[in-house]
Amino acid sequence: MVWGEPIGYDTPADIAANYNRVGLAIAAYEASAEVNQFSSKYDYYLETGSGLSGEEAWGLELFEGKAMCSLCHLSSPDEQDPPLFTDFTFDNLGVPKNPDNPFYEMDVIFNPDGADWIDYGLGAFLETRPEYADMAEDNMGKHKVPTLRNVDKRPSSNFHKAYMHNGVFKSLEEVVHFYNTRDVEDWPAPEVAENVNTDELGDLGLTAEEEAAIVAFMKTLSDGYDPEKDKDKVKSTASLNIIGANPFNPTTRFAYTLPEAADVQIHVYNTIGQRVAILVNNHQPAGIYQIDFDAANLATGVYFVRLSTPGLVVTQKVSLIK
Repeated sequence: MVWGEPIGYDTPADIAANYNRVGLAIAAYEASAEVNQFSSKYDYYLETGSGLSGEEAWGLELFEGKAMCSLCHLSSPDEQDPPLFTDFTFDNLGVPKNPDNPFYEMDVIFNPDGADWIDYGLGAFLETRPEYADMAEDNMGKHKVPTLRNVDKRPSSNFHKAYMHNGVFKSLEEVVHFYNTRDVEDWPAPEVAENVNTDELGDLGLTAEEEAAIVAFMKTLSDGYDPEKDKDKVKSTASLNIIGANPFNPTTRFAYTLPEAADVQIHVYNTIGQRVAILVNNHQPAGIYQIDFDAANLATGVYFVRLSTPGLVVTQKVSLIK
């Protein structure tokens, strides 16, 4: 009776009207706070400008920059408010077949091809529609770009998840490493070799530390974040990270997190311990910061950037090559 009258199926018009009502009800539920809470750590960061650890902030910088993730997984409120982390397009990432796909074991009535079955994604659907059939070939192997919201959300810490359209990867670490190295490491062949995206992934040149930072950021996208409950966690992950080039010439950039207000010093030293630059030397409130290091007046070599507070000392090594 939510619509003010009983559901009726007496005429085709009644059926169509009630079918549409069912769709509207499902859409309303999916748009509700129960399903889409937008209460993640990242949402808290967008609202307050704080909350991310140094590694998570670095991961966001990489996500929107070097790793090019945000080209499809839109992360900026300027593009979507709140960000949905998908552009709703279709893409073929060159994902390998999943040898453990349970569909291969389905009864022959449902899957006559057995383990030889291939998921052609959008292209396979377009082939079945005469009005779209001429678009099928260019869309073989393409699947819809999913949202990354709640990508690591699970009911318990020992709950296992699978990723990609066929579940071939079992961790975010594996997913990011695939994006980074698909074309330069010995990965299995793509399930569908046509239309593979070679412009935005495959050889990103990310280091292991950069991959880990991106994963750390994606884990901030799970709803249910409690700033008070996670306060100690933020403190324990405070860090100084390189988010610019390394090696660099002549400038690079650092991100650092202060879990609480403190007197902060960020100094640069050469390999024999001489201080060659002062980047920060003042009292700062808790938060996430970025600072540029301009070494135009320094010689080629290795330098150590040290962040010091009364309760924290962190050092990063950078190489200047002119």
